[in-house]
Amino acid sequence: MTKVSVVVVGITFLLMLYILYLVLAPIKLVEIKYTNILTPVVNAGEKVRYEVYSCKYFQAEGTHYRSIVDGFVINFAPQYSNCDTGCSIKLVELTVPDFLPSGEYYISNNTVFKLNFMRTETIHYETDLFTVVNNDDLT
Repeated sequence: MTKVSVVVVGITFLLMLYILYLVLAPIKLVEIKYTNILTPVVNAGEKVRYEVYSCKYFQAEGTHYRSIVDGFVINFAPQYSNCDTGCSIKLVELTVPDFLPSGEYYISNNTVFKLNFMRTETIHYETDLFTVVNNDDLT
């Protein structure tokens, strides 16, 4: 083997190790401690409020995909965040659509973090049930 081929093989091997590290290295990203519904009963068209107590261990930008769920799923527009590392309580407000019928619902959240150009991680949580009251149902 020539010196050039030894260098090329060495660089290729190091590059493969680096890619394996990017894809497989264990990263403790976010831990959801608990969620708490602050408005257990909400009228359709008003805001449901809840808090999320979480600890973020790794700096990465996230995209939140939230939905209200009860037999069918109503998706909200994605929201982007880049919170600092550490533990904190976040207050989240979502406006319940006017057309939502009365019933019990929960909020499903998937947050997708792009850790590097080779890897994304998804963190999922669901809130406790809350009740939606639609005034149209009362008439």
